[in-house]
Amino acid sequence: MNVKELSFERQVKYLADFLKSEDSFLRAYMALFSFRHNLISRHNRDYSMKPVLRWYLGQLAKVYIKNQFRKVQASLEKMSVIGLVRATGDKEKPNFIEYRLDDSLFPALQSALEQIFSKEFVDSVIAGVKFYRNPENRESGKELRKYER
Repeated sequence: MNVKELSFERQVKYLADFLKSEDSFLRAYMALFSFRHNLISRHNRDYSMKPVLRWYLGQLAKVYIKNQFRKVQASLEKMSVIGLVRATGDKEKPNFIEYRLDDSLFPALQSALEQIFSKEFVDSVIAGVKFYRNPENRESGKELRKYER
């Protein structure tokens, strides 16, 4: 079926049904992003971002992060209330509050995470820690790599 051959009313109905039918509105979001890109391109002819798969995934990530922000913030606050993490910073600026694990709970948390994710997975997380470098001090990473050889 070619949607362009339908009347406007039938196009709207067909597209609404098609976009709502699968993957918890994933198609609808892809259509929305396509709509957005079209408007951006019309508004700014010099816009250089092409609507390739990576662009769509980036748009989806923005929506997901925006939707998850409050849930993540609430989870961290609950973790602070029970004492798992310590919250430090200005309560007026919630984006800048640091939530650090209480070291005394590290062994219990590790065991709990092993029950949830598996011991092998937690071990892989622990092993991967050595690859993190301080982004403010890139020279320290070069020094460490020199000694790892």
